[in-house]
Amino acid sequence: MSFTTASGSVTYEQVNYKVLFHKSIDYTELILVDKTNTIVSAFKTNIDGNFSAFTKTAHEVCNVLLQAISFCTAKNGVPISTPIGSATEHSILKNDNTYLMQLFGNKQVYSAIIHTKKSSINIMYDCKSIIPDNIPYIKLTDSRVRKNNSYTEDGEEYIPVRSVEEIALDKDTAWLANKKYYVVTDDETAEKLFQFLDNYNGPISFDTETTGLRINCFGKINSHYQKELIQYNKEHPDAQIRADKLVGIIFTVEENVSYYFPCANRKFKNLYSDKNSPWRKRNITNTKSRYAIGDLRESFGDMRAYMAETPDDDITCDVILMERVRDILTKKHIVAHHGSFEWKVCWQYEIDCNLTDDTMLLHQILYKFRSTTSNKGEPSNLKYLAKVEFGIDQWELTDFFPTYHEDNGTVRGKKKKKKGTKIDFSYMDLDGARVYAPADGDVTLMLYHKYIKDLYANHSEQEYIYRVEVLVACAIGYMEFYGLRIDESKILGTREGTRTDIIKQESLIRQSVGYSSEKELSLFNQLEEESKRLGTSGETDYTRITELAGELKETMDTDEVHPLNISSPNQMATLFYDILKIPMEKDSNGNTLRSVNKKVIKALLQKKDENGNPLYPAVAYYQKFASLNALMTKFFAALPEFMYPGGYVFPSFNQVHTATGRMSCKEPNAQQFPKNITKIIVPRTGFIEVDADYSQIEARVITAIAKNDELAKLFADPDSDYHTLMASLMYEVDYASVTPKMRSDAKSFNFGIPYGMGFASLAILLHGNSSPESQEDARQKYEMYFKNQPNTRKMFADIKEMALVHRYTKTQFNRVRYYSFEKPDGTFDRKLRAAALRQAGNAVIQGCIYGDAWILTREHGIVKIRDVVGKRLVVWNGDKWSLGDITYSGLKQKCIVTFANGQKFICSPIHKFLVRSYTGKDRFIECKDLKGSNVTKHAHRVVVSGYEKSEVKDKSINGLSLDELKERIRDIFSQTGEIKNGVIFVDFDTKWCTEQSCVDLQKALLFFGIRSNYKEASNKIRISIKSADNEKFIKAIGFRRNKRQEALSKAHESDNTLTVKSVEITDEYIDMYDVCNTDGGYYAVDGIITHNTAADIFKISVARNFTYIRNNKLLGLFLIINMIHDEQLMEVNIERLNILRVLADIGKNMQFKLDGYPPLYIGAGVGNAWGIAKGKMNEIHPNLLEQFTKEAENIPIWKEHPDKTSSIDVENYFNRRIYEFRRDKILNYINDSSNWYKEIHPAIGGLINLQFNYGRGDDPKGYKWEDGKEHTESEFLRLNLSDFINEFQDRLVPTNGEVVSADKFRIQTIAENKEDDVEYDDDSEGGFDDLDMTPEEELEEIRKFKLIEENEDSYGVKINDLISAFKICILRKKKVCGLDVRGITRIDNDKLANYLSSKVCDKNTKDSLQVVFLKDGNIINRTGVYVKDVSSIELRRYIKGAS
Repeated sequence: MSFTTASGSVTYEQVNYKVLFHKSIDYTELILVDKTNTIVSAFKTNIDGNFSAFTKTAHEVCNVLLQAISFCTAKNGVPISTPIGSATEHSILKNDNTYLMQLFGNKQVYSAIIHTKKSSINIMYDCKSIIPDNIPYIKLTDSRVRKNNSYTEDGEEYIPVRSVEEIALDKDTAWLANKKYYVVTDDETAEKLFQFLDNYNGPISFDTETTGLRINCFGKINSHYQKELIQYNKEHPDAQIRADKLVGIIFTVEENVSYYFPCANRKFKNLYSDKNSPWRKRNITNTKSRYAIGDLRESFGDMRAYMAETPDDDITCDVILMERVRDILTKKHIVAHHGSFEWKVCWQYEIDCNLTDDTMLLHQILYKFRSTTSNKGEPSNLKYLAKVEFGIDQWELTDFFPTYHEDNGTVRGKKKKKKGTKIDFSYMDLDGARVYAPADGDVTLMLYHKYIKDLYANHSEQEYIYRVEVLVACAIGYMEFYGLRIDESKILGTREGTRTDIIKQESLIRQSVGYSSEKELSLFNQLEEESKRLGTSGETDYTRITELAGELKETMDTDEVHPLNISSPNQMATLFYDILKIPMEKDSNGNTLRSVNKKVIKALLQKKDENGNPLYPAVAYYQKFASLNALMTKFFAALPEFMYPGGYVFPSFNQVHTATGRMSCKEPNAQQFPKNITKIIVPRTGFIEVDADYSQIEARVITAIAKNDELAKLFADPDSDYHTLMASLMYEVDYASVTPKMRSDAKSFNFGIPYGMGFASLAILLHGNSSPESQEDARQKYEMYFKNQPNTRKMFADIKEMALVHRYTKTQFNRVRYYSFEKPDGTFDRKLRAAALRQAGNAVIQGCIYGDAWILTREHGIVKIRDVVGKRLVVWNGDKWSLGDITYSGLKQKCIVTFANGQKFICSPIHKFLVRSYTGKDRFIECKDLKGSNVTKHAHRVVVSGYEKSEVKDKSINGLSLDELKERIRDIFSQTGEIKNGVIFVDFDTKWCTEQSCVDLQKALLFFGIRSNYKEASNKIRISIKSADNEKFIKAIGFRRNKRQEALSKAHESDNTLTVKSVEITDEYIDMYDVCNTDGGYYAVDGIITHNTAADIFKISVARNFTYIRNNKLLGLFLIINMIHDEQLMEVNIERLNILRVLADIGKNMQFKLDGYPPLYIGAGVGNAWGIAKGKMNEIHPNLLEQFTKEAENIPIWKEHPDKTSSIDVENYFNRRIYEFRRDKILNYINDSSNWYKEIHPAIGGLINLQFNYGRGDDPKGYKWEDGKEHTESEFLRLNLSDFINEFQDRLVPTNGEVVSADKFRIQTIAENKEDDVEYDDDSEGGFDDLDMTPEEELEEIRKFKLIEENEDSYGVKINDLISAFKICILRKKKVCGLDVRGITRIDNDKLANYLSSKVCDKNTKDSLQVVFLKDGNIINRTGVYVKDVSSIELRRYIKGAS
């Protein structure tokens, strides 16, 4: 038979269909029909290709059938007979799927019964059914790579693109139904739309389509960067680097209507591509006129030169388009999503985009961290938000381009393909562009309308910090655009220096455990001497160092007595825990950690000996080794992949990376460059580096928030060091008398307490261990620390209170940080709660009450608090109405307060009550501190609030108005109440009334400020009004009959309090709730300012600097090139700008005043490298910066005439001024006789050791006496002071006949403020730990080339380590034949392949082994090929060095 038709039924993904299947040799067709006999899906394939209709379901079902047919072979077939002839039956079980197939000779289907995870198919031969021929098929794109015809007739690389109709087969299109999306390719139509936008004053959603994400200065039109890149690519045709460019722009001003304006698409007409177009000519003329005589005539940039020098016919479409919309982008209300990217695209044309709103930032500030347990929050990308906010499943580039791969951001790698390396939006066809491009602009506008409304209506207090973030977004775009520059000539030397240091650390580890041979020690000492000589001589020839380091490395690697592979975590674990017997750390569950990862090593490093040195030196050396190794593998090895000509790199910044508002950086991580890298970060030609870093900003924030006024006054002195100040307060000694040990102790608390460290952790910081004695010392010093700063203690209590009660904290600038105490599955986790509170600060809860507590709301009347959780309501706070949020506070410890009247109140132990003293003063007392009459005669008295009538506006919740409640109470007292002896009471029979009902009555009375007594007797409960509140009862409630009231004598005035009888703190934890964000009252937490305001201050300073750059038209001349927590790195063009004036303005921008804050001082520096500018020698004292500011008052920003000022001359000028300032500061100090016979001020001592050490260096430990004995730090300072006095004798001023001399000053060891170097890391995803990987694995991870995840161990050692060690590794239990093929020759490789081929067997064969190759980068490659009876002797012929 040439073909068969079969029919039957199909269930696919739980949907039932009728099916018709037709198959011949070169033609196959399958249709699916629903229960109404309507064709819902169809697929066919023939010599012309593949075709689908309606959906892709038929295609998928057909693939199941065709695959089943392919499984049928002669080996598994059994002959059978059928009514229409002979056939074969095949019963197959494969991967838990079953196939029962009956086929004719040419694999024609007679019947098929198939069951897979997704489908069930049952069909039978059918000679009557006919497939209709009018099915509207769509041809499917062939995504297979063309072997012989990879280019089109126009010479363009062939890129398969799927049609819109094809994508619609398996993507949701319902959201497109009401969309009006346009691609504007007509110049005249575009002009009409642009004229409309010229006169439009509302928000304009703006988006761009580009060829990729690498938008930087090398794509800037007509710039010297662009010209250098063009030249580089000419010289390196096989390793070209490209900067991405604009393809088109999108504007949207009305939801559901969006326009795409193309300028560089390959598949259809672009705007202004017709050189005879009158609109093209008109726009070119207008633009040139603006630059020549119009409003752009004073611009000095590249665009002006481009327009002047470029013939009209050569001006590109993108330039014409962007110049036409320049005023729209710079003057209108622009809304974007991830606006920093759009800003960069615009700046390629020197257009400073007026980014006014950013929907990504709106989401990140308002929502990103609210509904997630992760500190990284939920995604903020446009596609995700379109789905979750509007149910729109936007189409991706991968939908259009089957062979598309996301760009990994690298600009070059070890191997660069010449063809097929990049697919981008420019390859999109017209229909695809119409669906894809306008959607981003439309969704952005939809998000803007939704988010901005919520911001103004419900989060208006966060608008300020949001506006700051929008400015920072522009600054980040600006920073990413220009990048930073690495001195290419010094990369090799720095790399070799790092390599040498790694080898040294390896030797130091071996030395610390007695493994080093005499030869190793000799080479190590020679290397040390050569390093010192090279460091002092200024030479740059590293040849000898490289030779010595190589010899040392080889000596260690070939040591057979004590072999040790430092790169092997398993070997290091053996060394630490088995040989050195270091006690293993434990995790939070008490399990021992036989690990050498970062966390474990960090914990071990905290342990100190009695002299304060590391208890385990080998661990300290290993940590340094790992840090240097990370720098070598993650920075130096990956650097070429991200570097442009001239040494430029363009790190990528994540603006709101965490809930605290901190930024992150990757590729490369410029925020974690260690000192030796900062020394080779240099300015571009004609510029100089300026570094500005806030001085102890976190400490100043804490001082301000805690309202430590006295400490703030001390902070006004720029020479005050926070740790020394706190030590002075803690130990109650003079500032100058603080010892290094005192300062170290205070520093431990300064860092530990804000992060919620307990006594055990503080003990480790203080003593290196957590013994009971150390913890007791930590407790005592904890009290000493807070003794003189009670406000700070209270501040941390308030912070933790807000976090614990409301699950969020706020900064002074109203940035909200949310906390979660639940695991991802929603279950409560005490560890998460503890971690959250450590993040927030230390602890108190202001208002946590149980769910049955009643609150009075204006909207719903009196309701149980649990019934209105999550709502924002107007709440009676005891004195007035106030808007508040009803929140669930989580599980809290249950506390029962019993009052003298019998009433009970359930809350958390640190819920606060307003209590009244016997002198009439009111104050708040925590529940746990309340004293009842059961323990004291002077029990606390809790104030009862007043009340105000209101109507219930919303009946959706079962609440009562005060009038309704009053009527119910009146009914109870009128029917069964009595008045005897001046007492109003009502009795309840316990048979008919529950205890809870009586309690509720007491609570109800309290809403009217009426106190009552609760008394239980036999079979009855009596509720009686306190005599003092009788009159209040009569006025507020009363009886139905006035006669009862007449018998009541007037009582004395009420004092509105309830006396506490007892307080019981139970072990039970229950759900509790709270009212927060009110203006005041019992529930108020208004005004509590918390954690990480420092991050906000830093971003405000960034916004101020960028605004300064904008306002003074300094874009391109004053660059911000890096941001590191509290530090900004800048470059200033010294040929065109007056650096002294710019530096003074930077000081003004960053040292802005905040009410209640001590001065926000910065440490600024100027230099020819980042490391120099931020170094201590170049640091400009705040007082000197103030002098510069005064001097610069009359100096303009711009030089009158540009010159060729040398950066060396500028650096020397500032160095001279710094030297003179320090000299005069020291002279003023020592000439002041009031400083004599006292300890010398630490700041003065530090300056002397730094600037005036007379060749001794600034490290006292590195300078020795002539007999080789080391100096003490005090001896070192005294030597320097004596020499300083001798040098400046003519500037000394005698006092009362006494001459200044070194012995006039008491000198003790200076408590130095040294910063630890950072460890480089570019782990942007946080997915791996470098200490648990070999260097090669780290490199492959960073390049994202890793082939498999290899976590298997064999005998406690990773498989790749075994294969690396033995070259040939046959593990029969693991069924592995491991072969190290790194470095194998091509001839041996071919021989090895032939040998293995001869041993191939089935996977299930007994004793079979899978061939596993260890390849470059220490990567395991499982081949899936199994062999048997391989000989290790034979394998050694092909793999050299195997053992």
